[in-house]
Amino acid sequence: MSRAGACLAQGKGGGGNGAVPQEQPAAPERVEMEPLAADSRIERRLRSIFEATDWFTDVSVRVHGGVVFIDGRAISGEKVTWAGDLARRTQGVGAVVNRMTVDTASAWDLSPAWHAIVSIARQALLGAPLFVAALVMLALGW
Repeated sequence: MSRAGACLAQGKGGGGNGAVPQEQPAAPERVEMEPLAADSRIERRLRSIFEATDWFTDVSVRVHGGVVFIDGRAISGEKVTWAGDLARRTQGVGAVVNRMTVDTASAWDLSPAWHAIVSIARQALLGAPLFVAALVMLALGW
């Protein structure tokens, strides 16, 4: 890990521009000096886990020098915490910057209703051949 990365991972800010950080994460107790896993492998693994859970949308995972940057939206604050904890426990990760937010649905969001309509339409289309066959049998038996 580079010296700047080690300073960031230990919570020692670089860049003396006088800007006050909005939220400073707690520094890890131990930072590995040699990467145990390649950044690209960590990135792929975390992204595949986040996508598999369906708890997150617009997920972006970037790893640089063992520091994981997570962006996106989660269905709850608990899932935001879970994502950060998962990244911290991943081999080769020295620090995590979790910038995920909780996805709050608007009262005007009609996507759940639309998904229900699409699901009903699919079920109707799947049942259509059976319905037509029943009508044919009814007509022949009349």
